[in-house]
Amino acid sequence: MRRLFAFWWLGLLLSIAVLIAVPLFSSIVDSKIGKAFHDLDALRTGLSSYQARHHRYPSEAEGLSVLAPDFVARISQDPWGSAYAYRVVTRESYLLYSAGADGLDEGGAGDDVTTPKKKYDRTVYELGSRTDLPHIVGYAAFALLLISAAAGLWRGIAAIHRSIRSRVS
Repeated sequence: MRRLFAFWWLGLLLSIAVLIAVPLFSSIVDSKIGKAFHDLDALRTGLSSYQARHHRYPSEAEGLSVLAPDFVARISQDPWGSAYAYRVVTRESYLLYSAGADGLDEGGAGDDVTTPKKKYDRTVYELGSRTDLPHIVGYAAFALLLISAAAGLWRGIAAIHRSIRSRVS
């Protein structure tokens, strides 16, 4: 048992490293809704550039295809295999969204993907739960951190106790 506790500091350092690294790498995991947000941002930028050059947004008849390749590299489908919805509201405004996981065009309402500010169903949009791999690894690292800290504290108290006992003897 004593040999096991001799390496408490190694567990402490390892768990701290994992707790720092897991959030960095978990953000690399791309969910479908994250890709939709990225695509929508690129399309909005392309629409702004088009508007700056032509003093208007593309008509619905022209659609988003007029943006490629001058304003966006290409027009892709949303992560669920549908085209991004583009509607002209007024000469100065438009609606841009994905029909979402269910594929039903609800005019930007319902589960349609519009902006990150909107609330989305975590399970439908793969936003992760507290049981995905990065969280499990994080919880395990946190448990190792607590165990290592407790072992270090126990060893420190034992060393102080031995020191006091040797001085009294």
